[in-house]
Amino acid sequence: MLYPEWTIGLAAVIANALKLHRNLDWAAWTAWILGFPLTLYVKDLLLEELSDTIRSLRREHRRIAKSDKRSALRRVSRGTVPRALKGMRTVLPPESLAKSLRIVLEQQLGALRTEQYTSDDWQRLQDGFVAEFLPGVQDDDALPSSAEVAAGYQVLSDEQSLPRIVNALRSMNARVLEMVRNEAQALTEHLAQAVGAPVPIISTDEFLRYFAFRIVNRQTREQAVGTIRLLGWKRPPDPPVIRWARASTSQETGVSP
Repeated sequence: MLYPEWTIGLAAVIANALKLHRNLDWAAWTAWILGFPLTLYVKDLLLEELSDTIRSLRREHRRIAKSDKRSALRRVSRGTVPRALKGMRTVLPPESLAKSLRIVLEQQLGALRTEQYTSDDWQRLQDGFVAEFLPGVQDDDALPSSAEVAAGYQVLSDEQSLPRIVNALRSMNARVLEMVRNEAQALTEHLAQAVGAPVPIISTDEFLRYFAFRIVNRQTREQAVGTIRLLGWKRPPDPPVIRWARASTSQETGVSP
């Protein structure tokens, strides 16, 4: 045979994905998550996307430092991008919102120095985040203190900034990357099934968050392993195409998976 047998299934997956999204990279991503051997292609895709993001964030950071009117974060903080961060803008004045966004940007770049900001800055960042993403817990006594927020952001900056993720991804061999992929997808399926939700294909952002949690951040690696052990996994899960095929075969033969 001219091509390996898996190319037939791969072609079908890509063709179906293209019908939905008309995007070859998205189709290749879907096929890879399912378990088809496109690891080198996907690795290059992720590195390219991350590198583009880092360049954009560094350009934005320079503009903020210079009070450049072209700064996107400055426009958002002043409400000139109407739909952006409405919750944060209800509780933070433009200057405080701009500073909060700068903190997040610096954390992403691995350039954050918490001592450059005051306790009030960290409290406003938390107030804005809660108003935007968790309005139901606004008055919860269990919310962290401003010092804890600062410490947490410093850890994120030091341990799982985008440059650190890029360096780890670039040096990662295909076998480990595929193991992380299988874990991330299997965990997502487990959570979806637990709440009766449809089983999704994880996005690139979801994969990178898990990759950072599982591999990049030295302070969360053990936590990731602990989560896997709690699920009773004795070995890394197989990719979806193998697990789903095995389950289908077991149902047809009447044998329990």
